[in-house]
Amino acid sequence: MNNLNLKEYSVLAKEAAVQYLKEASTVRRGIYSLSEQTTQKFDEARETISNFFGCQSKEVVFVGDLQTIADIWKVNIASGPFNSVPLGEGIVDVTTILHRRPNFDLMFCSGEALGARGINILFGKEHILNSLRPFEGGGDMIKSVTMEGSKYSDLPHKFEAGTPDIGGVLSLGAAMQDYSFDLEEIESISNEIKQLLESKDIEYKYYSYSSAFEIKGQYYYVSKKNPKKSLELFKELI
Repeated sequence: MNNLNLKEYSVLAKEAAVQYLKEASTVRRGIYSLSEQTTQKFDEARETISNFFGCQSKEVVFVGDLQTIADIWKVNIASGPFNSVPLGEGIVDVTTILHRRPNFDLMFCSGEALGARGINILFGKEHILNSLRPFEGGGDMIKSVTMEGSKYSDLPHKFEAGTPDIGGVLSLGAAMQDYSFDLEEIESISNEIKQLLESKDIEYKYYSYSSAFEIKGQYYYVSKKNPKKSLELFKELI
């Protein structure tokens, strides 16, 4: 039943990655046309993501390892699956509850869940992010340096040191263009899966807020993009 953890990768994300590799230019550091075009696409990708999550574009930060960030900030991580609305203390990993339109002070989402590999997103309310220190150093995250000290760049660049994962960000922005879900369908399919498991006398625990099943210590999530596919896989594998 491990196949029920199947990841669905966006066709648009793949196309965006291939297109970027053909152009392969940097962002925010070149005065040639290709760099300017890539910078515009990069900023548009961030805007697309912020619109989906209902936040400001400067509240969207592209990151790598969540645990490292949490350790540096000395905050907890609330990770799913969830059976109810998480308390929202520390960073809430909302990867499994995107269909609930989550809204917490600090949130994390795996890009893989949205259809793009190798890129993750940290969301933070503006005043929260402004109060936190950067978790890595490098180009773009420093605005100025004097004998008295240094001043960090404005959000979100304060947290995006060095050359970003441009291809990953463009892929993620493209993936978001065709990412959608039907909450009623997700819940309907979840109920069908419950009935199927019960008809086979299979013990399970259902996490209603994440639309996830725990069976023999393994977690299986109902696909948010294609719930019917999850039902088909359950029928084939149990």
